[in-house]
Amino acid sequence: MTRGKSENSRRWKVSLAEYSRELFALLEKGAHLYVCGDAQCMPGDVNTTLQRIVAGEGGMTDDQASDYLKRLKSEKQYLRDVY
Repeated sequence: MTRGKSENSRRWKVSLAEYSRELFALLEKGAHLYVCGDAQCMPGDVNTTLQRIVAGEGGMTDDQASDYLKRLKSEKQYLRDVY
């Protein structure tokens, strides 16, 4: 959603939060999610944000949301290209 190391680089978290309902609905319908970026911080931050979204929108516990994301990864529905 954004690039750079400025304060705007955190904008993706806000965007994901703003569209959390739509994002979860799309994932439930089989949409694919691709995350690309800095391997040192971005994947963890994105995963944490996604886990919160899945838990909240899907009415899941943190463990259930974590398992949901693991399933998406195993089914290649959630892919990461980090460097």
